[in-house]
Amino acid sequence: MWTITVSRFRAPKLRQSDFEPHDDGDWFWVVLDHAYGIVVWFVVPVLIAIAELPVAFVRGVFSSRRWIEARSDDLSPIVALWSADRRDSRLVADELTESLAGGYEWESPAGAEFVEMTEPPGLRDLDA
Repeated sequence: MWTITVSRFRAPKLRQSDFEPHDDGDWFWVVLDHAYGIVVWFVVPVLIAIAELPVAFVRGVFSSRRWIEARSDDLSPIVALWSADRRDSRLVADELTESLAGGYEWESPAGAEFVEMTEPPGLRDLDA
């Protein structure tokens, strides 16, 4: 079952770091490397999100852009996100509701821009 929501505000995402600590070498450098990892994995993403929050809030208040989110929490969560103008947002949400009621396949409605979607479970298994 899909839930469709329309919102003005889109919270900033926590950015993920691709830093990998090295476990070889002197214990001092290993500890220092892991401490640096904690900073870039947790502290820096939270600080960036806090800095981006006021910008996202002001953008949501003054922009005519609306975010249409389709969420399915049946077996594993799947979230798809579209962007549309304020005038078209209700029509886009209605079209998505009809389209997703028929199944998983959909076309992006007219007046909407497909932004992103979480990776469906098992998609990487198809590449193997």
